[in-house]
Amino acid sequence: MLINKHILLVAMENSIDGVVDPKNDIIGILLGSNHPSEMGELYLDYNWIPLAFMNLVLQSAFIPNTKILSTFFISNAGLGKTTYLEFLKRFDFVDYVLDITPTYIVEFLRDAERGVKKFLVTPDYITFLGHNKKTIDLAQSYFRAMIEEGASSIKTYNAKIDFDTPVKAGIISGITVDKANENTGRWKSDGFYSRLLPFSFSHSIETQNSILRNIFLHKEVIDKVNMKIIKDTIEPVWTENIDNEIKIVAFSLSDNYTGAVYRKYKQILALCKSSAVLRNSATIERRDITLVQKIANYFNRVQHPL
Repeated sequence: MLINKHILLVAMENSIDGVVDPKNDIIGILLGSNHPSEMGELYLDYNWIPLAFMNLVLQSAFIPNTKILSTFFISNAGLGKTTYLEFLKRFDFVDYVLDITPTYIVEFLRDAERGVKKFLVTPDYITFLGHNKKTIDLAQSYFRAMIEEGASSIKTYNAKIDFDTPVKAGIISGITVDKANENTGRWKSDGFYSRLLPFSFSHSIETQNSILRNIFLHKEVIDKVNMKIIKDTIEPVWTENIDNEIKIVAFSLSDNYTGAVYRKYKQILALCKSSAVLRNSATIERRDITLVQKIANYFNRVQHPL
């Protein structure tokens, strides 16, 4: 729903502990701003949730002792996945490529080992899935390693590369609902899927009307975003009570109460750390969890509308 800008600013400025009532859909995230109220109309735009999510994901790579996050944007064709991912081309620590091969991944990991690159971004994972099965399986074994424990030894078709220390990096891509459904079973069985935060979405009628209006006006709201990334930072601290709330979010997103929750906990904790850092805070607070809970409504295959 559209939110009155005055209501937004008053809510942000008058909230005692920084927590805005999530029922009003007006939770703040820092996107190139030192105060949420400076974001203005962007809070009223349908893009703010995916942009806030991307901001948190990217920030995770620069926080000590924090998991570098990976995600797939999942939606039906034509809903803007590529637009969001093309936005990431502006960052020097992002390697944006239209197609992925095992050889290319090796070159990316060499850059990641030197600290030059943090994320491998490809706008359409379907293109990668068009390779033969051997190539796909080999490349995804690299992905699983670099996302989790770090890639330490890589074998290509004609060479073997050993890294001095395990290389960790994130992968960000987009895929259609049909292709995601087609591959989910295999990705779950080999552990690839649980390493990702799937972000699925659709568009409400209101959002469709807004997009059509923007097309008519030749208006690209996303071009006005100056996303903030803080590269020199410390790891935020958090209390046991805050940790318990983070665990609740992690359990709510897990398929079951087995070992799968550990990865989800690290992912949610990384998002909360990113939120704190972007607020220039050394402490994770409830407002960070509230923001992550809001965005976490899309960490599924339900395709909730923006």
